[in-house]
Amino acid sequence: MPLMETHDDFCSGRVVRGLIDGCGSENVGILWDCLHPFRYGLDLKETYEAVRDRIHHVHMKDAKDLSPWGFTPCLAGKGQMDLRTAVDILKDNAYGEYVCFEWEKLWHPQIAEPEVACPQFMDSVMKMLG
Repeated sequence: MPLMETHDDFCSGRVVRGLIDGCGSENVGILWDCLHPFRYGLDLKETYEAVRDRIHHVHMKDAKDLSPWGFTPCLAGKGQMDLRTAVDILKDNAYGEYVCFEWEKLWHPQIAEPEVACPQFMDSVMKMLG
């Protein structure tokens, strides 16, 4: 199934939903990357509500230096992303599909190694779920 990601010019849940609905197919879904609506100043709950029934995959990460022009990935809990709210939204809505920790080392070579970032992210999220 092709998925459209909430990213850059397509961060708004309403915009992405309109595009997906305009496809005329139920076989097109949404990848909710919660960082991008957040870095554009959009409300996470509103974004999620607009697309919730078409989400089939979620990207999660933390970052600092957030702006519509970019961000710098960082370890979970060390940046500005409201991961707690994103996790709570998924939990409260019984989201049961894929969630992926996205660590963009290729585009940001200065960040921690995946061997450090991946377990640290899992530990952080497990504490939020606990």
